[in-house]
Amino acid sequence: MLKFREIDYNKDIPAVVLLIKDGLDDNYTETFFEWKHVSNPFGKSFGLLVEDEGRIIGLRMFMFWQFISSKGQPLITAIRPVDTVVDKKYRSQGLFKKLTLDGIEMCQGKFDLIFNTPNENSLPGYLKMGWNLMENSPNIKMGLLNPLSKGVAIREININSLELDKDDRSSTLMWQTNKTCDFLKWRYPDTQYKLVQFQDCVLIYSTTNIKNFKTIIIFELLGNPKKFQGLINGLAKKIKSYLVYFADTQEFNAVQFMGSLTRKNSNIVFKNDKYGINGNINFSLGDLEGKL
Repeated sequence: MLKFREIDYNKDIPAVVLLIKDGLDDNYTETFFEWKHVSNPFGKSFGLLVEDEGRIIGLRMFMFWQFISSKGQPLITAIRPVDTVVDKKYRSQGLFKKLTLDGIEMCQGKFDLIFNTPNENSLPGYLKMGWNLMENSPNIKMGLLNPLSKGVAIREININSLELDKDDRSSTLMWQTNKTCDFLKWRYPDTQYKLVQFQDCVLIYSTTNIKNFKTIIIFELLGNPKKFQGLINGLAKKIKSYLVYFADTQEFNAVQFMGSLTRKNSNIVFKNDKYGINGNINFSLGDLEGKL
């Protein structure tokens, strides 16, 4: 008989990670799990397990998240269902749906809304459970900067030395992730992420090759929008790359490209949105990155 219970972080992590490695991601590690679900500054994740004769055969994790608005409204606490995996022998039995619905019910009173960023394969399942697609979700784009545009003198900074004034966190009147320094230091500790700063503006990025062209991937753009163009141009000139991969969010309204094209659409779903923030929320590329 199957048994559902809450995760015990003191003893379940090794077995849970083995299940994830076998059924979801063979590169998953205990260190990554603890970073994602235990160290999150928004709170330790809620986890729901299903066992068969004491063996964990299913998992659904619920990350806690916070949204803030520059309009002075109170913080909104959300849950973000992630890391769902069911042992291959137990699939097609409705366990994904039951883990999701039961987990949400067990979290009642701890959140204001639910959201997620499903891939194309899992999106239909969410829609069948009554979730709603985000209105005006950002497209993921490639843009070409003008190599002759003027840049500013940027400086590289270490994530651990990051300082960000409260008033500089938000450059939009829309809702967005509550990006405190503690959050950013937790979110971007890996060396793949690099930070540059110009006055009160911070840009978090990495680089990759797309079709053999060196490309800047911008995860976060924080601070005064009037300075974003010079900041991005300064980075492009420094590393000699003028292709930019980004989520077409409100920050990029202040950035001009010689041309751009849409690479893909982002899928964002909401449920229990009693504050009505769907359609008035600004996600960065970092918020949408698959590792979350």
